[in-house]
Amino acid sequence: MEYKAGDKGPAGGIIFYDKGDNSDGWRYLEAAPEETEFEDKPWGDYDGESVGLTGTEIGSGKSNTEIIVSAIGQKERWDDREDYAARVCKTLKYGGYSDWFLPSKDELEVMIYVLDKSGNINTLEGCWSSSEAGPFEAWRIVPFTKNIFTANKHFEGSVRAARRF
Repeated sequence: MEYKAGDKGPAGGIIFYDKGDNSDGWRYLEAAPEETEFEDKPWGDYDGESVGLTGTEIGSGKSNTEIIVSAIGQKERWDDREDYAARVCKTLKYGGYSDWFLPSKDELEVMIYVLDKSGNINTLEGCWSSSEAGPFEAWRIVPFTKNIFTANKHFEGSVRAARRF
């Protein structure tokens, strides 16, 4: 089946990106439906340690999420914490799918643009991306202003998962 940006995807979300081919096993990016949006979640670690190399480009959100969850999960004080941005996306089960992730900075930027055009944005808060900006900061976007900025990882924000297929 062919999709275009703004179409409803197989999991019930909105298609926000089509790379044009099925290389690397995926072609489309789908935003989770707005009823799955999480609010008041920290990005994750805030002790001044980088979680590792995370990308900002389209296609890096899934691997970024794996890096973040693996790095934070190894830290004792986070072992019992399940409510940070990457983890809530990774553990989301919706629409018959469990392959959700926290989108990268560039993925989130495109997602916010498409969701705004289709009236599917539910939050005024800054949305977290999976792209780390440094030991203490990660990239966020405010949906209504499209302001892209870095914020301290311990700040709370909204989270909208994505999946690729």
